[in-house]
Amino acid sequence: MKYLAHINHEDEREQKLIDHLQGTAKLSECFAAAFDEGNFGRLAGLYHDIGKYSTAIRP
Repeated sequence: MKYLAHINHEDEREQKLIDHLQGTAKLSECFAAAFDEGNFGRLAGLYHDIGKYSTAIRP
């Protein structure tokens, strides 16, 4: 099964969920590092859309 985070309907580009989660984790880690909580920021980024791995929300 293919898990997607986003689909750009203008040009049909798809962003895989794992790529989205890893990218968000990196950004969150950087932002949270400003107040010495980089690890927490990374985890929050990794888990923020984890529910999209559920088959219950598939069309």
